[in-house]
Amino acid sequence: RYVRLPKHTHAEAAFTVEDKYQGKGIATHRLQELVPFARMGHIEVLEAEVLAENRRMLDVFNHMGFQVTASLQEGVVHVEFPVAETELSQEARWAREQAATIASTERIFRPRSVAVVGASNRPGTIGNVLVRNLLRDEFNGPVYPVNPSHHVVCSVPCYATLQDIPREVDLAVVAVPASQVLEVVKQAAAKHVYALVVVSAGFGETGPEGNALQEQVLDVVRRHGMRLVGPNCLGILNTEPDVRLNATFAPISPPAGRVALSSQSGALGIAMLSLARQLRMGISQFVSVGNKVDISGNDLLQFWADDPNTDVVLLYMESFGNPKKFSRIARRVGRKKPIVVLKAGTSKAGARAASSHTGALAASAVVAQTLMEQAGIVQTDTMERFFYAAKVLGSQPLPRGNRLGILTNAGGPGILSADRAEAEGLSVPALSRPLQNELRRGLLPTASVLNPVDMIAGASAGHYEAALKTLLACDEVDQVLVMFIPPVVTRTADVVQAILNARQAVDNPKPLVAAMMVEQTTGESDLDRLEAGRIPTFRFPEDAVVALAQLTRYRDWRTELKGSVRRFADVKRDQAKGIVAKQASAEPSWLTAVQGFALLDAYGIRTLPVRHAATAADAAAAAEALGFPVALKLSSATITHKSDVGGVSLGLRSAADVRTAFAALERRLEQAGKRGEMDGVLLQPMASGGLEIVLGMSEDPQFGPVLMVGLGGIYLELFKDVQFALHPVTDRDVSKMIDKLRARPIFDGYRGEPARDVDALHETLLRLSQLVEDHPEIKEIDLNPVMLQPKGQGCITVDTRFRVQAVDPFQEYVISHMED
Repeated sequence: RYVRLPKHTHAEAAFTVEDKYQGKGIATHRLQELVPFARMGHIEVLEAEVLAENRRMLDVFNHMGFQVTASLQEGVVHVEFPVAETELSQEARWAREQAATIASTERIFRPRSVAVVGASNRPGTIGNVLVRNLLRDEFNGPVYPVNPSHHVVCSVPCYATLQDIPREVDLAVVAVPASQVLEVVKQAAAKHVYALVVVSAGFGETGPEGNALQEQVLDVVRRHGMRLVGPNCLGILNTEPDVRLNATFAPISPPAGRVALSSQSGALGIAMLSLARQLRMGISQFVSVGNKVDISGNDLLQFWADDPNTDVVLLYMESFGNPKKFSRIARRVGRKKPIVVLKAGTSKAGARAASSHTGALAASAVVAQTLMEQAGIVQTDTMERFFYAAKVLGSQPLPRGNRLGILTNAGGPGILSADRAEAEGLSVPALSRPLQNELRRGLLPTASVLNPVDMIAGASAGHYEAALKTLLACDEVDQVLVMFIPPVVTRTADVVQAILNARQAVDNPKPLVAAMMVEQTTGESDLDRLEAGRIPTFRFPEDAVVALAQLTRYRDWRTELKGSVRRFADVKRDQAKGIVAKQASAEPSWLTAVQGFALLDAYGIRTLPVRHAATAADAAAAAEALGFPVALKLSSATITHKSDVGGVSLGLRSAADVRTAFAALERRLEQAGKRGEMDGVLLQPMASGGLEIVLGMSEDPQFGPVLMVGLGGIYLELFKDVQFALHPVTDRDVSKMIDKLRARPIFDGYRGEPARDVDALHETLLRLSQLVEDHPEIKEIDLNPVMLQPKGQGCITVDTRFRVQAVDPFQEYVISHMED
């Protein structure tokens, strides 16, 4: 707990941990949980009194990653540290969290023994296939079938219950009817089983009754410190030579390799394992998470981040459990290893299907895509491209740039590849004269040595080797696509050897992929040789180009500068807090325009002066005070789009104009039956010379606050030129949002238009992000228009809308920290 001290920004922290539980990380975890609540209470510094000999407690404070100061007096150490998050404290928390996850999941992937509850002798049943797969792949440990109806299953002694097994059980795979699962889980708890894989269906995916049973199972698992994969899943697999675990009921085993794969769909998981074999892609580990009530993609990412046998992570996802946590983990893992995601449920129909299939709410497609872009995740839209991306990301070095060299013996595929490359953001540069001359020396006289390099159909294996060596060694392309269509005169095997020779001869790490348009059965062994030489093969060149583009985009994200979250010292947080608290209640409500402008002013966001007037006479007087010309706008808590009811009058140049406009607005509302919704008007000076921009924030039910920037005013709904970023945004996120707008060239000056103050727009978005961070009661913001002035003149907010609702800080914290 903490107790606030007389200096209200300070509090004293204290911990009680019984002697027998000390040294297990409990105090560290409690302090980690306590700090966010201190921040919610506007506490800036925590203090503690620790006996000098209590080294364990002193270590707890020192290892949190905060800047600790300590002083010793009469055998007592007085400790102080600011609770504001730092990069060091974030890293320390990540390391603790990851270590805990790895420790709790290690025996799922590397169990020393496996029990199959529901084992069967009847061929074709799940209980039978599970046992057969474990034995067929030669699991490196004992397998214990469990079924009271059998004495032997697949020639292995069978036990009536888990308790009857004479030795310890690390992993229990459960394949019994849903109604029997809870009792099996209780038996596993009594047996001290470390982890469970429940393949049985009939839980949360079936409705309220199944969900209630699922919650009971999870409660037993959590109370006894076990981990659970599933329920409603295909199982798990680990191809490591020292493990050889195939605890799935899939009919095939994929080849061993260095790609980790997780699927939220069991049936699709089977198809993926089959496709991995067809595409010659080796799997290190596979997990079918099913309903993911415990083990989720977040756990798997943390485990695979440091797994020495995994180079690439593939995730098939239908829903996010905790998107914020997923994003945080993915950003860190992505700096070490690429993450490739195939996300289902992006259409309205797909979202409905995903919800009924997994019992989870599908998230907004746009927001989900934004999350993955910010986290550096490679996104794919088909299963084949899902695996193609993994083949390239897992075998090729990161390119230095986006320049693609294309080598082919057929003009058509070369042209198609060049077209696709430019569509995917790759460059296909013309080669320099010296490089062309070098290529000509090794090719037929009729070959084209531009880019694509077309060696024509008569090209031999020797031509392939010479040209490919030149392209791999040169500094004019960053990656190479080599294509082969077998003519009559050249054998596939010879060209394959030539490609391998060229790769081996050139000591220049550069991505190289091959599009081998050969008959798949006759060329299978040749393609295997290329794959073994870490040269990914593709049937069609367009797929190869897409995979290289994904590699390049991942490289761009991974090498870009890490952004930082800005905090502005000149904000008036307490003033803003008073405005929000006055209006926020249990039901959502809108701030008045005057309150909205005051809120922006408190955060240093420039606005036009505004006056509220309830009568025509008051409006004329307010306009006189502001200075003409002015704009008159409807003030209403219920009418959102003022222009729909003629609620905006611009360029009013006299008090008489203001009175006339006020009276006309009243008449229009009277005719529309909306006069009662008018609570007056707002008067503002006219803003001129600005480009209309929209800034906003909406709170997604799963992802939390999402910031928006785009072309505003009447163009917002017409062009929908907007970009999003998940809160909190870094300065880098804001730059990317602005730069990705289609209207971005206008900001730099276009056809005589003045260049705009992009720096001011950048700062405004960062200040808006801080406003959202400081006041979780704000649920929606619409600043439209914001006038982006010429360079050096800033940007001015002309109109505002803020929706607020009271929040429970405890509930907000729990939601943000839930695993799923």
